[in-house]
Amino acid sequence: MFQQLWALLPKEPGNVTLILAVLGSIAGAALWLTGSRYSIYVLVLTAVSLGTVIGMKLPLWCGWSVDEMGPAVGGAVILGVSAYAIHRFWVGLWLGLALAGWVALVLWNIATPRHGFAWPAVGDQTLPMYLGTVWSKLPGSMQHGLPWFGGAALLAGLLTAMVWPKVGLVTMWSVVGVSMFVATATIALIRLSPGAVNHLPRQTTSQAAILGAVVFVGALLQWHWMPQGGGSGAGSKSPAKSD
Repeated sequence: MFQQLWALLPKEPGNVTLILAVLGSIAGAALWLTGSRYSIYVLVLTAVSLGTVIGMKLPLWCGWSVDEMGPAVGGAVILGVSAYAIHRFWVGLWLGLALAGWVALVLWNIATPRHGFAWPAVGDQTLPMYLGTVWSKLPGSMQHGLPWFGGAALLAGLLTAMVWPKVGLVTMWSVVGVSMFVATATIALIRLSPGAVNHLPRQTTSQAAILGAVVFVGALLQWHWMPQGGGSGAGSKSPAKSD
């Protein structure tokens, strides 16, 4: 599984990419240990950033003749407010998306074409068009399996956060932190130590067991360090609304 991730990432990351990868690894480790304490703040800032970026690109994607600043501000406000007002849902959404990402990597490990995978050129395509092009080039077994298994993972994340808020909260930040650390640390290793992948366990089951153990430890630590009334993830001593 790690070997397949290694093959999908840039082969020769530049200095800027290396610096960002190192910073991303540090951020991932921090989220793995303490993300639940500051959950609402991080999620609101993330939602505002996503809303701004999506809003700025929306006129291009949809062919609208409007100033991009209007949709950018609207997207930032809508997503930012929703991340604060329905924090529990956003926790479940991020947990589900992270789990779906790992499911996709497992399926890719199973369905990897023997000749490898070449990312299509971006050209003048918009992001939705490019994602459609990437999807069309995936192995057929992955196209058929990912909607079902990825959808199940997404639903599992949402249900976990809605039914067991504290469990969902610590699990989400542990999974997201580990995912972020693995992806960015792999990019850094490609540049700093290309042979490091050869020292990793080659069996998918062994790799999955290691990841599961690390996620479990992170969730336990966050559960122990979470303040009273920790369902809000806001670092408050008193209970606060999380949804």
